[in-house]
Amino acid sequence: MEGLEKEEYFFLQYFDEINNLEAFTRVAYAGFRFVSETISLVDSTSIKNIEYGAEGIIQGVKPFLENEIKNNYTYLYNLSSIRIWGIIETAVDDFVQHIIETDINVRNLETLKRIQGPLVDFINMSHSDQSLFLLDSLKQSIKANLKLGVGRFESILSSINHDGVVHELVRTTLFELSQIRNVLVHKNGKADLRIIKNCPWLELSQGMALQITEKKFNKYKLAVMWYILELTNRRSIFTFDEKDEELIKLQENIISKLEKD
Repeated sequence: MEGLEKEEYFFLQYFDEINNLEAFTRVAYAGFRFVSETISLVDSTSIKNIEYGAEGIIQGVKPFLENEIKNNYTYLYNLSSIRIWGIIETAVDDFVQHIIETDINVRNLETLKRIQGPLVDFINMSHSDQSLFLLDSLKQSIKANLKLGVGRFESILSSINHDGVVHELVRTTLFELSQIRNVLVHKNGKADLRIIKNCPWLELSQGMALQITEKKFNKYKLAVMWYILELTNRRSIFTFDEKDEELIKLQENIISKLEKD
């Protein structure tokens, strides 16, 4: 069981990142409110006497803070939504690379044996670089980047026999998150025809600015946590042909919270 225990620890780093992100959003939220309330209590004469240059800084951020409060801190939660997608994307890639590198049974799968590349260069790579090369080649061969939402991850996991059933609520939430992330990163946060078509329940119109709320962000965070727990359990099934009942209970608790929203 030592190997699995190490892999459970492996997944803890992503929960740590989620906790760090949550802490960041709370600190930023509190900071926004503190600065905004401080500005409202200080007159222009007092600002000039604070310190050299402070007046320009305070007056410069005041419109931004007022807008953030008016829009329920959407700039903060937009950024946090981009980051939470980055965490799950990295977790899947790192997980697949890790088991390609450490599990001979996975390395012997036909899907990996069929990968082609420069043999001499591959032999001269480190073990870690070999596993990264295999991961990148695998993603290219199955055109994972063309698949949407969690389907991108499941296509990679299926190639190494680690795919499974994703709860429909989690699947829909992660799909929405992926679409939100793409618009925030590639469309300057303005809704395009693709997200309007793919996520009609968001009731967006073309050019509308996305405004992610704290409630939405928490929903995305829960779905990401569920999926990382799912990866941990799938590894247990692949390695020992058994599920971790404690992880299943945690997943069920997350689903209950998602259903309440």
